[in-house]
Amino acid sequence: MRNSSEDLLSQFKIANIQTMEDDVIEPTAIVNRTKSWKDIIPESERQKFDDECLAELTAALPPRSRKRVELFNSKSDLDNNNNTNRRSHMDIVLNEFTTNEIRKFIKSFKKFSDPLHRLDLITMDAELEDKSRQDIEELTNYIHSECLMTVEQCKNDTSPNNHTQSSSSPKDDSTNHRDKIPTIRIHNVTINATQLINSMRDLEPLKKLFQSHNEQRKSYSFPSSIKIKPVHWSCSWS
Repeated sequence: MRNSSEDLLSQFKIANIQTMEDDVIEPTAIVNRTKSWKDIIPESERQKFDDECLAELTAALPPRSRKRVELFNSKSDLDNNNNTNRRSHMDIVLNEFTTNEIRKFIKSFKKFSDPLHRLDLITMDAELEDKSRQDIEELTNYIHSECLMTVEQCKNDTSPNNHTQSSSSPKDDSTNHRDKIPTIRIHNVTINATQLINSMRDLEPLKKLFQSHNEQRKSYSFPSSIKIKPVHWSCSWS
């Protein structure tokens, strides 16, 4: 009975904090007796194992497909890069115009003499004032150069030196003639290159006839020697 009573009272003992602070606790050194794999396995054995694993992975890979590399002249590479850059730049410019806008631009382009120097009037007539001046100029130069190149190429293809004599019916001749009409295609818009170049050529005399100054243009009158096709209007014009 006494032992059980002492055990019960011992649970309510009060610790003396002052005495615990006076005691000096000496730190015990913890000895780490664990070893790493670097200490157990020598470096030479580990390197050998890594090499064997790498060789097995390399052997399991499928064979690489080697592409044939062709060497070109540095000058031709530079030309190709320039052409590619020019084409990509023109694609960006052409994307600024819709199909309907290009049709209206071509229609207005044929109205004016010396169209390359009258882009302001062409832009107003085609209702493209929201487009930048640079885009209009690049579009004009691109269409003009492409039409010239296409017409020149068509002339070379139909020259007597390249013409081969063959027996064909008149129907075949007309079909071949239609096929040989030089055209260019921009944004699903087919442009007759010959018609556009001829319109510029036909209106060239107007450029030489009229003065460049606007004030002189207003007071200019056609010479009486020029024959003008009569227009049958419903009322007389003085």
